[in-house]
Order: sequence, then structure tokens, then C-alpha cells
Amino acid sequence: MSMDMFKGLGSLTNSLDYHLDRHGVLSSNLTNADTPGYRSKDLTFRDSLTSASSLKQTNERHNQGMDGGSYQIVQESEPVNPDENGVRLEKEMARLSGNTLRYNQAIELMRKKFGMLRYAASNGGR
Repeated sequence: MSMDMFKGLGSLTNSLDYHLDRHGVLSSNLTNADTPGYRSKDLTFRDSLTSASSLKQTNERHNQGMDGGSYQIVQESEPVNPDENGVRLEKEMARLSGNTLRYNQAIELMRKKFGMLRYAASNGGR
């Protein structure tokens, strides 16, 4: 029976990358809250979009994501303010807060995984 001691580190790294990139997109929404004509954007996982629905990819460019990655920027069509700006501060702050919590959770999981590896490498603390 083989055991992969590093199992899960790759997905945790991808999660950290995703939440870091999403933080940048959500922060740009807040930065442009007073920019006329700006629409809020969000980052979505392409894999979760396709697995959660019965959608089929009919064109190779659909759901391609950034640099062929597993997530993409989606522009939202929210109701707009009189200046054609679609950013709602309360919604963006809630998204940013939730994203920060998930990022911190992934860091904590990574820290615990490395702690277990450190424990195993030290022969159980002996």
C-alpha cells in the first residue's frame, strides 16, 4: 500500500492562487466604484461551472479562462447607477470578506499539512 504524503498540496496551492487572483479582481471593483460605466467583475472556476451543470462546451474558446487556466473573469450585468456604474459597495465588500476567509482557511489547511509532514519527517517527534 503506497501513501502519497503530499496528496492535497497541489489543490491547496491552486486554491490559494485562485483566491489571491480573485482578491485582485474584487479589489479592482472597489477601486472603480466611482468610475462611470464600470461593471463589476468576478472570478469563477471553470471546472465547477461545467461540473455543476449539464452544459456542454460547443466552442473551444468558451470557458477558456485566463491563459487557459481553470478560472475566468466574468463581467456582471447588475442594475446600474445613474452614472452607468454597476458596482454595489456592500456586495463587493461581502465578496471580498468571504474570499479573504476562504484564503485564510486554505493557508491554515496548508500549515496543518506541513505540520503533519514535519512530524513524520522527525520520526514522530523522537
